Amino acid sequence: MDPIEPFITAFESIGSSKARSFLTTLGILIAVAAVIANVSIGTGFQVYWEEAVMGMGSNLIMIIPQEEGALDDRELDAVRGTPGVVEASPYVNRWKYERVRFMSETKRLMVSGVTKEYQQVCNLELEEGDFLSDQDTFAAVLGYDVAYDRDIFSRNISVRSPIEITVTRSNGEECTETFLVKGIIKDSSALPMGMQYSFHPDEQIFIPESTLSEMLDKSGYAIFASAESMDEVEEVTEEIEDRLDRLLGVMKISTVEPPYTIMKQKEILEMIQKSTGFLNSILLAIAFISLLVGSIGIMNIMLVTVTERTREIGLMKAVGATRFDVLMTFLVESGMLGLIGGAFGVALGVGFCRLIPMINLPLPPPVTPIEWVFIGLGVALTVGIVSGIYPAYKAARMRPLEALRYE
Repeated sequence: MDPIEPFITAFESIGSSKARSFLTTLGILIAVAAVIANVSIGTGFQVYWEEAVMGMGSNLIMIIPQEEGALDDRELDAVRGTPGVVEASPYVNRWKYERVRFMSETKRLMVSGVTKEYQQVCNLELEEGDFLSDQDTFAAVLGYDVAYDRDIFSRNISVRSPIEITVTRSNGEECTETFLVKGIIKDSSALPMGMQYSFHPDEQIFIPESTLSEMLDKSGYAIFASAESMDEVEEVTEEIEDRLDRLLGVMKISTVEPPYTIMKQKEILEMIQKSTGFLNSILLAIAFISLLVGSIGIMNIMLVTVTERTREIGLMKAVGATRFDVLMTFLVESGMLGLIGGAFGVALGVGFCRLIPMINLPLPPPVTPIEWVFIGLGVALTVGIVSGIYPAYKAARMRPLEALRYE
């Protein structure tokens, strides 16, 4: 048999019943699209946070409270007085998006409470205006995208423009205050890699820590500090821990955990990689279940196809086709069904990921690793071939006379 013949036959068979072929590949299509979308979203999260953490600088030290009010001004002073600490700033952030109103538009954005020292801790540069000072109460410093990205607000926000920020307290009450824009942070995407700042400040709003704490009606905060150099981070971290333990009465020999956690860049990156890896595993497991369902669909339709084409199989064998020829004819068709479903699935998954930034979903931009496009196509092809093995084997074992007599 001509090696091209199985492919021609497969195309003719698939094309002769387009609706059935589409429904057959639907399971594979959805599964591959889910795999591509899940991996892209998970990778997007990982890239987003890794860039954010890397942008903070390798000498950043974060002291995170484990209970409200565990860290306050006394602990902040102790951190600032630690040898090797360049500067430290309180940091209030609920890791939730707050309502921000500019003119007639309302958006949900990240709002952080900091002091003037935060600019030095995270190496922030300003496009225009000034950063927060100790005298500010209702001043705000905007990220570059908040001020200028038309996908966030349809009009540019300039220095001295008023904005309204609404936060929801833990008891459900809402608190709204009006702030005047004091400064706008320089576009971090235009800076060299490694100088892109903390937690994507392009999309953040910074207001005084005392004001945000009062609006939220909560006490205490996290502390962000910077060491003089990367080489001194470990030593400085140990000294900070010793000082805070003495201040808070935490004994080294005690089994009681301190009411704070100290995190360095390396630890944060490891935590992010573990979290996103676990998330990706769950999402991929769900997607591969869909692949299993899709493979059953292909096997089912190929068995029906073998039955429908019994006389054709008998005719093929009568004119000299071998078992291998028949086997390859049906394997090529099942593999092609899988590959077509995979190709459309990749297109659907990538298209969905491109759509996410356009519809302003609260997700980091998805990142589709190119190797997963080929993995998706390869898995779809493999599933198609494997699903067709039994039907193809059944067709190859048919006796020519019995196949020709089949009605």
